[in-house]
Amino acid sequence: MLHNDHVPVGKLPNLINMCQKLSEAVCKSINLAYWVLEEYERCAVATADERHVVPIMLTYDFIEAIDGVAILASMGSSQNCNVLLRTAYEIVLSAIYITQSDGEFKRRGLAYEFFHARNQLHFLERADPGTAVGRPLRAELYGDPHAAALDWQDDENLPHLLGVHRSRLGSSRYADIVLEIEKMKSNRQKPKDWYALWGGPTDIRQLAKQTMGIVSYETLYRTFSGTTHGATSLSRRLPSSPGTTMIRPIRSPDGLPLACALAVRLSIALSSHLVELQLPDKLDEFNLRMTNDIRPAKEFINRHIPD
Repeated sequence: MLHNDHVPVGKLPNLINMCQKLSEAVCKSINLAYWVLEEYERCAVATADERHVVPIMLTYDFIEAIDGVAILASMGSSQNCNVLLRTAYEIVLSAIYITQSDGEFKRRGLAYEFFHARNQLHFLERADPGTAVGRPLRAELYGDPHAAALDWQDDENLPHLLGVHRSRLGSSRYADIVLEIEKMKSNRQKPKDWYALWGGPTDIRQLAKQTMGIVSYETLYRTFSGTTHGATSLSRRLPSSPGTTMIRPIRSPDGLPLACALAVRLSIALSSHLVELQLPDKLDEFNLRMTNDIRPAKEFINRHIPD
């Protein structure tokens, strides 16, 4: 049953009102991040510096994730926030790592681009029954009633798409990335992800250590990984008297204020970082927005977090 089905009718309006106000508080942080994004885009266009493309795109995806948290909060759904918060957290780590060093900014952004394009190529290769990885996959799936999920409506265009992606990855734009990957392979190292190049972090924990700190990893990433991987179902069982079993209902607001607090925290982390390094002339306005909008939102959320 839904959580609201268990709430006495007289208390339901207060619950709905609280969830709506929590959602509005998160929206305040979204507005802050979106203002930073708009200013950042103007700066990028004015300077015609393509380094800014990747962090701008990351910021769009970040806002998308936090917007999802705001929508869930308005419905009183706490658990589903965890997946979106983990996504937002990883985006913040990536954006900070790419932009934190002016000397590394360009090639870290290009590394992110390269790995993104390579992942797309790998998907296309597996979808194409004519490639070295596609043929054995199709053989393995022979007779599977769902194998058609790999078929594209424009299969005739698939070889062309493969050619475009291979050409892109082989272009001089990514020559330094390819060279570094080959260098690591010669030393029997296989980069797990884009950030591992040039002696960078070997995993998400190390990436967090160089950006937001280990505490953020242990409290955010580890906590939400269980939900993301479907490994926390037994925690739905609640303390109850002997001989009875109580289960947390669907769309429960338990823990919702904390989820909203984390959403706001991540918005502040990304926004403040981008303003400090890319928009220093907007620092006064940023601080004003923090005082007028974010501080009251944080105070409201914090009042609803259990001691």
